[in-house]
Amino acid sequence: MDTGRHRKQRYLFLATFVIVIGILLWVIPGVVNPVGADVSNPVSGDIIYVQPLGEVEKNKLNSIKTILDRRYNKKVVLLPGKKLPKSFRDDERDQYDAGLLRIWSMQNVPGDAFRFITVLEKDIFTGRYNFIFGQAQLPGKVSVISLHHFASSARPVFPTETRLFETRIEKLIMHELGHNFGLHHCSDENCVMHYANLMLDLDIASAYYCDECLRKLNGLSMNSVLTEMGDAVIYTEPADPTVRSGESNGYTLR
Repeated sequence: MDTGRHRKQRYLFLATFVIVIGILLWVIPGVVNPVGADVSNPVSGDIIYVQPLGEVEKNKLNSIKTILDRRYNKKVVLLPGKKLPKSFRDDERDQYDAGLLRIWSMQNVPGDAFRFITVLEKDIFTGRYNFIFGQAQLPGKVSVISLHHFASSARPVFPTETRLFETRIEKLIMHELGHNFGLHHCSDENCVMHYANLMLDLDIASAYYCDECLRKLNGLSMNSVLTEMGDAVIYTEPADPTVRSGESNGYTLR
C-alpha cells in the first residue's frame, strides 16, 4: 500500500513539475524580450527606442538621441546594435529593402515602446524608387531611417559638420514620426512633412509642422508629447488595421 501511495505521489509531483515548467517557458520569454506591442497604436508607450542595425557610428546615434531628447517629452533609449540580416539585401540593386526592415522592426518592438526607430547606414529602397531616406508605419510606432545619403555618412562626423548632420537628421526624424502620427506628405515647402526629392528640398524645409499639419494633429490629439520646442501631439484616431507606409524623400522613379 505504501509503495502504491508513494508511486502516485511521485507521479503527481512530476505532473505538477511539468505543468509549472511549461507555464514558466511560456511566460518568461515575454518578460525577457517584451515584444508584441500594439505597433498600430501610436498613443501607448513611454519610451522612444533607437535600434541600430549593422555598424552605425556612436556619435551619430548620440546626435539622434539628443534630437529626440530635445523634441519629445519621452525617455529615449539607445539599444545595443544588432546584426543587419543579409536576407534584407537585394543583391541586384546593392540596397536593402525598407519594407523588410519595417516588418522586422514591427516584430521587435518592446512592449513599453512609444516609438521604435531602426537606424542603419546602408542604402535602402522601396518599390520603384531609386532610394529613400526613410519609411514609417502610418499611423503607428515604427520607422526606419537610413543615414547613407547624408553628409558624412561614409566617414566620421567632424565637429564642423555635426550641426548640418543634426539639422538634416532632425528633419528626417520629425518627418517619419509625423507619418507615425498619421500625417501624409504636405504641399508646403517649408513644412517638415513636405516630400523632398533632393537633399536641397530637405535643406529648404524647416524642422517643424506647418499650420495645416498642426491643425490636423490638434484635431486628433489628446495631449502633447513634445517639449515646448516641439509642435506635435498624440494622434488618437483609431488606427487603420491595414499596415501602410509613409515613404519619404524618394529620388527619381526607376
